[in-house]
Amino acid sequence: MPTITYRLVPVTPKSWYDKGMASAVPSVLSASISRSIGSGATTLESGTFSILGGIGDIPSEGWYRLEALMTDGASQMFPIATMRLTPTAFAISGGKATYTLQGRSVLQPLAERKIRTGDYISKGANAASKIGQLIREAMSPAPVNIVGSFTLNEYYVLDPGASYLEAVWGILDKAGWCMQISPDGVITVCSKPTTPRLSIDRNNKSLLAAGLSGSYSWADIPNRLTVLDWYGDTYTVVNNLAESRVSTKTRGWYVDAYDSSPQLKDGETIASYAKRRLSELSVWTEPYSYTRSWIVGNEPRLFDLVRATLPTDGMDGDLRVTSQQIDCGTSLMVDETAELEHKEYTP
Repeated sequence: MPTITYRLVPVTPKSWYDKGMASAVPSVLSASISRSIGSGATTLESGTFSILGGIGDIPSEGWYRLEALMTDGASQMFPIATMRLTPTAFAISGGKATYTLQGRSVLQPLAERKIRTGDYISKGANAASKIGQLIREAMSPAPVNIVGSFTLNEYYVLDPGASYLEAVWGILDKAGWCMQISPDGVITVCSKPTTPRLSIDRNNKSLLAAGLSGSYSWADIPNRLTVLDWYGDTYTVVNNLAESRVSTKTRGWYVDAYDSSPQLKDGETIASYAKRRLSELSVWTEPYSYTRSWIVGNEPRLFDLVRATLPTDGMDGDLRVTSQQIDCGTSLMVDETAELEHKEYTP
């Protein structure tokens, strides 16, 4: 059974290297990291830390890297999270002080600053490169890795009342892209991953702790959509696919939806729009919640895919990671939620 100890090491903002063991803060008593895609302008992660120190020896606010030393015959050191830490509370007992620190994401500086008035992205410009520029303007010290590029098909003005974080997520949402934060605090801007970072099957099932839960959300998915066009005419499309769990054939009844403001794409008819729109309304996600071991060197991040091939255990398919809870203790386990996407209607 491996043993694990933890340390918090200050990070130099300009180089993004840690200052080494000699600069490490006193003993880490506990650390809890929360990560979530959430909704809107999310910073993706936060943390709470408790450390032991001398009375009156208040920890300095700054950027720190939480590292784990795992010993199991050989020893290996690896990062868990890199955050800006701020002392928030203390308690004194037996001549020692315990300090509580709040950890904030490397994206936090983007939430604290407003976009300049008049900033924009030209039609056809490299929007991914613009995101990197905005992150640097917001003075996040974290390195930024841009993977690939995308353009917008329209002139896009950034809301001057928005934060840099809101602006960046707004651009990403238009392209279906995302941001990820690595354990060493590097920000990656990329399309949502399509290749699994982790595969779990019967050969490495021991990565999972006992217990699995999930939920279903197809109850309100329509199987009949009626579209009303600008001339008062209607077009109705019905999902009667035998393989769909929400179709009229499967259910035996109609669940209706109506659209009186159709937004047609170039070259699209009202009929093709109705089919596309019913297809969009027929997508739902099935969340799986489970606990697994930390994967040293290849730990899945938010938005990553986990490929599960455990059909007899009720877990089968490519699941996208949406939240993680990491409580650093005698073992390093991750409480994770990942979602499997289902499409109930394809024209």
